[in-house]
Amino acid sequence: MEIIKKLKYVLLFVAGVVLGSIFAWQFPPKRYVSVPLPQSWITQHDEEYFLRYDSLKVRVLHFNDVKAYSELQKMSLDTAFTIRSYDILYYALLMAEKHNNGSACYDVFRILIGPCMKGDSLIDNHNMDIDEFRRIGLHYLKLGEQLGDYNCTKAIYNLLQREQLPPQDWKPIQYYKEKADSLFLLAVNDRK
Repeated sequence: MEIIKKLKYVLLFVAGVVLGSIFAWQFPPKRYVSVPLPQSWITQHDEEYFLRYDSLKVRVLHFNDVKAYSELQKMSLDTAFTIRSYDILYYALLMAEKHNNGSACYDVFRILIGPCMKGDSLIDNHNMDIDEFRRIGLHYLKLGEQLGDYNCTKAIYNLLQREQLPPQDWKPIQYYKEKADSLFLLAVNDRK
C-alpha cells in the first residue's frame, strides 16, 4: 500500500515535468525590448511644472497656505497640461470647510456645477445625481457669499437674473447686485 502511494506521487511528478516541458516548448517566452521615450514627450518644463504642482498641494494640505491654493487654482486652469480644474476639488473643499475661504467656495461651485450650470463641469464628466451636485454647489455658493466673496455674490446675482435659481430661496436680486458692487469697489480700493 505504501509503495503504491509513493508510485502515484512519482508518476504525478513525472507527468507534471513532461507536461511542463511540452508547454514550455510550445509557448516560448516573449522577449521584451525596452524602447526609449522620445525626449519631446516630457520636457524639463513639464517636470518642473508637476513638481511645483505637487509642492503646492502639500503646502495647502499641511500648512493651509492660501497663496499656495491660489497658485494651485491658477495652474488647474492652464489647458496646456493634463491637470484639470476638478483635480483640485479636494483642496477647494478643504479650504472652504476648514478655513472659510470664499474663493475656494466659488471653486467648489464652479467645479461641481459650473457658473452657467452647463458646460465643462464635474456633472458633465460623470453620470451622477445632478440634483445632489446642484444642491452641494449652491450650498458652497451661498457660503462664499456669506463669507464676502465677490465671485459667489456675482454668480448668485447672475443666476437669479437669468432665472436659473428659485427666487423664494434667496434674498432679493437687488441685494446681491448691491453687495457685488460694494465688494468689487472694496477690492479695487485694496489694490490701490
